[in-house]
Amino acid sequence: YGGRWDIAEAARRLAEQVERGELKAADIDESRLGAEVCLSELPEVDLCIRTSGEQRISNFLIWQLAYAEFYFSPV
Repeated sequence: YGGRWDIAEAARRLAEQVERGELKAADIDESRLGAEVCLSELPEVDLCIRTSGEQRISNFLIWQLAYAEFYFSPV
């Protein structure tokens, strides 16, 4: 899994729906794309706690963490 892969796959699935005539390109918005990413059935993330002393998200849940608060533990 990777956050970039997740977004690319969601976009690909939407493009396939447009190609099949199931969806209009004009109807693709943030909400529609968000519904296609992994874990879209879960509530939005409010807080991400990263342990290990690293202060990065490492391509992890990029879409899902867009508006989350972060706490980076020193250990």
